[in-house]
Amino acid sequence: MKQRRKSEFYSIRDISEILNVDYKVVYHKVTLGEIPSLRLSNKLIRIKKTDFESWLESKEVIHG
Repeated sequence: MKQRRKSEFYSIRDISEILNVDYKVVYHKVTLGEIPSLRLSNKLIRIKKTDFESWLESKEVIHG
């Protein structure tokens, strides 16, 4: 039996669900280049999990 490898990429929909924001918000940030992404075709965009995690950490605000 072939074992399925866990994906190292997110879709825009995945990220919108993780952040609990509208798909259009994430799509806009991706098209502006704010969130690094790979455009595999006109309609297929993927974001490396490591790139997303780095971007998210850069947005963290520490109050103190």
